[in-house]
Amino acid sequence: MISLNFGGEHKNTVDAKYRLSIPFRFREKLEMRERIEDEKRLDERRRAAEGGTLDDIKEYIEKAIGREIEKASVPAAGAEKKKSSAKEEGDEKKSGQRVWMTKGLEPPVKKPLDDKKTKYEVILKQFIWCLPPDVFDRLVTAIDGLPKNEATIELRNHLIRSAHEVELDQGGRALLPQQLRSYAGIGTGEVIMVGDGATFQLWSKKNYEQLVDTRGREEQIFATYTESGISI
Repeated sequence: MISLNFGGEHKNTVDAKYRLSIPFRFREKLEMRERIEDEKRLDERRRAAEGGTLDDIKEYIEKAIGREIEKASVPAAGAEKKKSSAKEEGDEKKSGQRVWMTKGLEPPVKKPLDDKKTKYEVILKQFIWCLPPDVFDRLVTAIDGLPKNEATIELRNHLIRSAHEVELDQGGRALLPQQLRSYAGIGTGEVIMVGDGATFQLWSKKNYEQLVDTRGREEQIFATYTESGISI
């Protein structure tokens, strides 16, 4: 069974047009997730059609036929594709694969500035958070269910109002939104892409290197793992 989760650490490069090539394995998982969601929606229509009207049955048949045509005509992620000759930014032919990008959300890190740990430097975790469409939909539903107050409105602003739906081109490249690039400190050049289970993250090299040094924190990390009761 192939996992639908994202993992690993990948170094990549943002080009002069602020495009980033998404690794094949990540694109493969995005495609698999999309197909599974399509099958779920088709199954819901089938069940509705079984006890529904003639129009319900007709809609199900149309969707089912359309799905089979799409599966036969759209190449799998990573397949060789003809490059577009378009020269304008963002004009490259699209692949149909989509990912939602928004501002990252993790607690800041406190790094001690002396051996006695009396002074700390607070490092904000600013990165681009990338979510498959099904995960983003669940996130929006969860936030919609929260009581409306100042804190939840601020959470909504951070995650939903800052979100961009990005469609990959046929070369597997994503055009990074300017607002999110500024937030994460990402320009052209090297970035770090980190798998994080159902989602993945894009970090500037500078921001990521500030956080990856776990020396001196191994004991606390092990204690967290033990106390969490995780069993695999």
